[in-house]
Amino acid sequence: EPCQAEQNRWNTANMEFAARSMRREFTYHIKSIDTRKWWINELMRRMQIAIKHTGATFDSGVRSPPTKLKRWVVLASPHIDKCAMDTFEQVTTRRKILFHTPLKLEVDEPNVRNAAYSIAGHLMDSTAIRIEESSPGLASLPEVFYVLKQARAKQIAAEAPKAL
Repeated sequence: EPCQAEQNRWNTANMEFAARSMRREFTYHIKSIDTRKWWINELMRRMQIAIKHTGATFDSGVRSPPTKLKRWVVLASPHIDKCAMDTFEQVTTRRKILFHTPLKLEVDEPNVRNAAYSIAGHLMDSTAIRIEESSPGLASLPEVFYVLKQARAKQIAAEAPKAL
């Protein structure tokens, strides 16, 4: 009986690990060269609300990597007047959001996976986004079955006799 209890404990631990690992993780890397810092904060707030509506959960909140600052100095005079210089600067504000969606939710509602990409499609022109997606190998099974189902439907439609 002690061996059976230990085996049950081992199986429970494996099932919990499998449940945790069966999720698709997304990371949004967002860069904005907009001078209004409040705008990127408002954008993050809106994205968090949209992500929560899809049923995803956050691994951590919004992270703020350091702001990058580029400066250029240009001579204003066409000749040798070194005192007449103009300074330009570009401030790049960055944010990072980490969240994940359980695969069970994706199987029940296939539109959840596309939601992560459609949310990213509604950004301003001065904002760039890069999406990283990681998933376990079994996560692609719903997509594989969907593609096979479409291929089979096309094959059946091609083999069906055409009415005159």
